[in-house]
Amino acid sequence: MEKSQKEYYLNEQMKALKKELGELDDSEEAEV
Repeated sequence: MEKSQKEYYLNEQMKALKKELGELDDSEEAEV
């Protein structure tokens, strides 16, 4: 994988996680 592809992938993962954490907030799933 090229660095730019990896960075893009990680960026998307981070955005998804932040969105999830924001939506879940203090729910049990936030422990991850």
